Amino acid sequence: MISFFKSLQINVSILLTVLLVVTPASGCNSDRPGWATHRTLYVPGENIPKTEEEIRWEAALCCIYTHVERYDDANDKSWLELYDGYEYSVGQAGFVTTAKRVKDDVCKMSMGETDCNNKERCMDDALEESGPECIDEDDFVLKTKTCSQLKKKKCDKWDKESGKLVRNYCRSLCKNCDDGKCKNDKKFRFIDPESGKKFTCRKLSRERCDEKDKRKRLMREYCRSKCDFCE
Repeated sequence: MISFFKSLQINVSILLTVLLVVTPASGCNSDRPGWATHRTLYVPGENIPKTEEEIRWEAALCCIYTHVERYDDANDKSWLELYDGYEYSVGQAGFVTTAKRVKDDVCKMSMGETDCNNKERCMDDALEESGPECIDEDDFVLKTKTCSQLKKKKCDKWDKESGKLVRNYCRSLCKNCDDGKCKNDKKFRFIDPESGKKFTCRKLSRERCDEKDKRKRLMREYCRSKCDFCE
């Protein structure tokens, strides 16, 4: 009888191994420094990233140390394994919906919040649908920092020496990749250095394009259409 149960136990183990085959979905190899190396999102074979959007989301999860692996069994749910080995189901939705939920979940966790803050730029770059011209300019510097060293919250800052606006040069960082980068900023008010009066781009003359206002902002950086900024 004991021999029978041992044999049954072995057969069940073999059966489970056959039913649950786990394989990496991509080449993500990001590992967090320390004991907590990475989380793992297990998705059924039919939900493995295939489209461009799905692949971008897979890359975004990789930024925050969350690997995607495929598993094959009768269960069509996706589930997430955390640093400490705890696992929970994240539903039966398609990959993009699942990835968004996982990102939101991770960013609310104690260690996950740190990961998301530190890797915000990495995730933004992964999810960005950048055209060939939507790139950061290597030679632009704001207080000794290049675009790759700046945070998104600096996009509306300007260099007081040159008057240049960060978002005009760190276009990928600031998501300034459409036609808006060549239009006048309707909210901008040029403050005359002497009188202190404020002027919209429409009321300013083209002769002032290379002038700075009282706050050291260069007119052409904001009145882009009037000053032919993109030409």
